[in-house]
Amino acid sequence: MPDWIRVVDKRTRARSKTITNFLDLNTNACSPNTHSLCLGILQHHKDDDWFHNSDAFLTLNARFTRQLQEAMGNDASMRAGFVGHISIELLLDAALIENSPAELATYYRVLDSLDHAAIETSLGQILGRPIERVAKLIRRFSIERFMYDYLEDARLLRRLNQVMARVGLAALPDSILDWLPLARQNVYQECDALLAQPQSL
Repeated sequence: MPDWIRVVDKRTRARSKTITNFLDLNTNACSPNTHSLCLGILQHHKDDDWFHNSDAFLTLNARFTRQLQEAMGNDASMRAGFVGHISIELLLDAALIENSPAELATYYRVLDSLDHAAIETSLGQILGRPIERVAKLIRRFSIERFMYDYLEDARLLRRLNQVMARVGLAALPDSILDWLPLARQNVYQECDALLAQPQSL
């Protein structure tokens, strides 16, 4: 949800402090679904924090950044670090899909079953103002089933370029297709390390 919010409203953030403050004031008053949404957003931030600061992620991201700088001729406009970052995440999704394809089908079934308008309403209550188009975005996300595209390099490049367009960066060249198989192999090999949540959590 924090990522979806940034797609529909770049100025708005669902920060942990905002969510915690809402829960402190409304725990007994909000609906079970709104409370569950709050807990999910807090979990998202917690997982993002340990994942993006893990040794496995930082090492792989540094490697990918160097490789992409070489592949793109050190073109700063391509934001090699950003591309490396999101490539790790999408390729990790691909590894999980390959290992447990039924889980993605279940994910989409659950997403389809949700009341998307009610989610948008709850989000507005949590953040203190309406966040429009979230319901529409969730429906589109569910209908397109684009996470299946992560399994094939050419389709993955298309999805990466959609992200690049959304953040105002130039499209990645087709030559990235020569790099993606190596990147995929690296992420698949490091899958367990990337998912190793710190014991302190």
